[in-house]
Amino acid sequence: LGAVPLADRGADRVVDPRPISRPRRQFLTGIAAAAAGLAGGAALWEASDDDPVAGPPTEPMSLRPGGAADSSKAELINHTWGSELVLTGSGYRQGAAHRVVFTDADGQQVEAGGFTGVGDTEMVCRCTSPLMRERLRRVEVFDDAGDPVLGADLT
Repeated sequence: LGAVPLADRGADRVVDPRPISRPRRQFLTGIAAAAAGLAGGAALWEASDDDPVAGPPTEPMSLRPGGAADSSKAELINHTWGSELVLTGSGYRQGAAHRVVFTDADGQQVEAGGFTGVGDTEMVCRCTSPLMRERLRRVEVFDDAGDPVLGADLT
């Protein structure tokens, strides 16, 4: 076999002048869209790793323990619609219902939610109230007997 000159290569091949069939075009379009979506998703994933979203500002609270739950930490979030308590801790009696109460500047108590104790397992509980932060003066957690478990006075 000898070498074939470039000008003669493919001269005997016939190119089909018909357009790509509709099913094949849809398949190829789908593949291209999926590839673009993956590339865009990867770019967003990378961007989100570099710039973590900050949460709302929190106000740490000094808790006064009244029971076994003395390892608790609490933060308050001042929302436009009210106040939110983020309570993290353990030592709340397993299975016991606890309620969270906010007290306003006039001494009026407002229920802010509750939780069931999980013993020595650490829990994070978020309790909310329509009471605005500027009116909030006290946060308390009561056990199922109505005894205070912890509290905090606010200014």
